[in-house]
Amino acid sequence: MSKLLGPADFEPHVGSDFELATGSGDNPRLTLASVQRHPQQASPRTEPFSLLFVGDLVLDQRIHQLRHQALGDLEIFLVPIGPDPSGTLQYEAVFN
Repeated sequence: MSKLLGPADFEPHVGSDFELATGSGDNPRLTLASVQRHPQQASPRTEPFSLLFVGDLVLDQRIHQLRHQALGDLEIFLVPIGPDPSGTLQYEAVFN
């Protein structure tokens, strides 16, 4: 996508799946669990925010290729932040 995405672009898709491009033919999915808006600071982004994804797969901290039905192809830096109370793995992406 050429457009700089903001929190309003992701909020309607909370609860939807993002497919991980693995290159192996098996495309596991992460679910967008939440979008959190952050106070604006001295940064070039007008609306800093973070995304929380959950899933049952173990991923490294790095840029991952994700595909969403409405948002298209995305490259997002995901950071593993540990399991939620139910044991599902969580990943955060921060945009600031």
